Amino acid sequence: MIRRLLPPLALLGALVACGGAGTIAVVPAGEPARVSEAAVPKSVMGLAAAPVDVSSQLEQASDRAFISDLRMWSLREGSLLRATVEVGRFTPDARPGSPRFREAMAAQLGSAQPRLRRIDDQLVYVAPGNAQTLFLWFRGVNFVLLGVSTEYPAPRALVRAAIKEVTP
Repeated sequence: MIRRLLPPLALLGALVACGGAGTIAVVPAGEPARVSEAAVPKSVMGLAAAPVDVSSQLEQASDRAFISDLRMWSLREGSLLRATVEVGRFTPDARPGSPRFREAMAAQLGSAQPRLRRIDDQLVYVAPGNAQTLFLWFRGVNFVLLGVSTEYPAPRALVRAAIKEVTP
């Protein structure tokens, strides 16, 4: 069931395209900074958060992505998977402050052109996906990708809660 809601680690693949034609970013030597295990609280808006192991996917993409670390959590209501949260940290080669870089990342999220929305004080890219809506925002050298099931009754409230409570 988790596969249905997971963005196909969309940003791991998408970040390849953000460097431009022929550009490949390599994770720098040494120990890169990590996304904190506490980046997502134990629950977000009443949904229980549980870590999801994505280490093998990150290792497979490390030679072609602008990501030095990535963590994922499932957000569940009982046994129902309602959303997933990915928190990633960019390599020094990435340019997350650049509007062009951000737009290139957002363009990889879904089949439709993402919309840029302001939710409270945060700029958020919104894109429809398979049985979910994807919400992407940036925080310095980090990004947060929230995938919310189309069956979840309060997606905007969940996004607002995640913007406040997810701390990369």
